[in-house]
Amino acid sequence: MEPEPGDDLVVGADRSGGGARVGTILAVRDSNGHRAYLVHWVAGDYDALVSPWPGVHIRHRKHHSATSKQADGQAGSAVSAS
Repeated sequence: MEPEPGDDLVVGADRSGGGARVGTILAVRDSNGHRAYLVHWVAGDYDALVSPWPGVHIRHRKHHSATSKQADGQAGSAVSAS
């Protein structure tokens, strides 16, 4: 599933889920085959253009916010952006 505005960009999470920096994707841009995300970082309250690298993950909000899908065990989808 491709990242969409409203999904979260998660950077630097350790195996326990701690230490992560989370931002909300405002826009997905593709220039000359290079993907970039316009991200609003909650900590610091600013926007920045981010190119994904290994270890960056996308958390699709529509999957982990729907109560009916949580009951089915489909909540919390995260994929690598690399």
